[in-house]
Amino acid sequence: MTCKILFVVFVWCISCTSTSNSTKLFDLPEMQTVSLTPVSFIQKEISESSGLVKSRSYPNLYWTHNDSGGKTRLYALRFEDNAQSSIEAVLDLKGVKNQDWEDISIDINGNLYVSDTGNNSQKRKFLHFYVISEKSKTGHAKEYSFRFPDYQKPVKHKNFDCEAMFHFQNKLYVLTKHRDDAKTKLYRFNELIEGKILEPEKLHTFDIGGQVTSADMSQSESQLAVLTYNSVWLFKNFKGDNFFSGDVYFLPISAKQCEAICFDNEEELIITNEQREIFRVAVHDFIKINKRK
Repeated sequence: MTCKILFVVFVWCISCTSTSNSTKLFDLPEMQTVSLTPVSFIQKEISESSGLVKSRSYPNLYWTHNDSGGKTRLYALRFEDNAQSSIEAVLDLKGVKNQDWEDISIDINGNLYVSDTGNNSQKRKFLHFYVISEKSKTGHAKEYSFRFPDYQKPVKHKNFDCEAMFHFQNKLYVLTKHRDDAKTKLYRFNELIEGKILEPEKLHTFDIGGQVTSADMSQSESQLAVLTYNSVWLFKNFKGDNFFSGDVYFLPISAKQCEAICFDNEEELIITNEQREIFRVAVHDFIKINKRK
């Protein structure tokens, strides 16, 4: 265990357990699971924060939303460490549904992308996402529908849930959440056309050792963060959009049911869970890991 992780454990830990997990590609380091302590709490109106992204238009605001069955509403949060968060604004999306909203992303122009892509039962052949400017005064959103190109019924492998969405070089990407293995699949939307069933291009599969619940690209587009229930992964120095080709960093965490992650800046991440807690994680506390030889 390095000095950095010892410091993190001392500051953040309520209780820690040892981990020595491995994936098929990586031998993960034997290190203490970091038990995160909340820095703030989300208002009760947001009972299950399932996605999080930092605003590009309004300083120190973060957009979030409820999980399945909630209002078709985005909430602009403001919070300070060791204080209750506040809802600064709401954005109601008109003419859309919240069957299972799972994540939110933002592009360089300040357009928000809300993923109605939850698929726990694997029965949803067609998934959706909605696009709306964070400065919208009308609430009218564009609706896009898609299907995974490798989805077929009957579903043999429960690997078509989707709870992670992010942007890179003005293109939209999603990552799948698997129940039959510990991997995730990366897909890219090469074009967005309303009124057409889109089929994103399958790019890569990565053995991530858990179920992916959220993802975010840093504003500089140099770091990709991927959240699972028990860890956070960071990918840096990648080539093009082969995000898994570069340097890989890992941090095992314990923070109840974590569902959302975003970059606050290039040095710090924010995580929320379904228990309405908000956490901060420093990028420099991650451990670099290497592929098996």
